Order: sequence, then C-alpha cells, then structure tokens
Amino acid sequence: MIFTGDVVLPQLLEWISFHFPSRELAASKILSQKTMCADLENINYWEAIMGCAFHGKLNLVCRLLALHSKADHSAFITADNIIRTMPVYNVYGGYSVNEFIMRWKHWQMDLCSNLETNCFVIDNNLEMLMKVSKTILVYY
Repeated sequence: MIFTGDVVLPQLLEWISFHFPSRELAASKILSQKTMCADLENINYWEAIMGCAFHGKLNLVCRLLALHSKADHSAFITADNIIRTMPVYNVYGGYSVNEFIMRWKHWQMDLCSNLETNCFVIDNNLEMLMKVSKTILVYY
C-alpha cells in the first residue's frame, strides 16, 4: 500500500507520541504542579518544552511558557503569541495548500524579524525554541 504525505505524517506524529511519551508526561507533571517559576523548580522544564514543540504539541508549549519565571516579560509574551498563531496544516480541512503556504511564509517572516531584532535574547532556551520553531511544521 502506498501512502502520500497526507496520510503518513499524521500517523507518524501519533506513533511518536505513543512510543515516546516522556516529554508530554514531563509537561503534564509540570503543569499539574501549577507553580509559577516552573523553570527554576523543574530541571526538565526546557526539555519538556522542546520535546512538546518537536511533537507538535504547541498548546502544551504555550501552557508551559506561561509558568516561566519571566512569563510576563515581553519576549515571552511575543513568543507565546507567535507559537499560538503558527499555521497548522490539516489535510482534511482548513486552508488550501496555497493559502497555507502563504500564511506559513508570512508567519516565518514575522518570527525571523523578531529573531533578527534579538527579541528573545533574554533567555537562551527561549531563543533556541524560537529558532527551532522556524523549522517545525505542524501537520494534522
């Protein structure tokens, strides 16, 4: 049976989440503590964020960023807004391919502009997350 990317990628993301749940479990543990300054209290904080980002779990990324000790800083607010507005391609509905590509490029330009102005340098991990986010394409 031959699968196109439309079918394989969502299944691959599901398979990864099922077989490698440690980042999502770490994120859930951090979130269940509901502690501000989670970055200072949990050594797995950034590892959980990066893992969730790579798995396409952007809602978890945003919820974890909200628990950071500097969450009220403009860099974190900007990062949260950028992640929340990341275009997500859904093969079964939503944008056409061309519209998605246009939105994706516009979103990347906005992110690159913020990176070029050193918006995220307040925290090395935040800056790394945003650099990595340029290459993450969420696909459902």
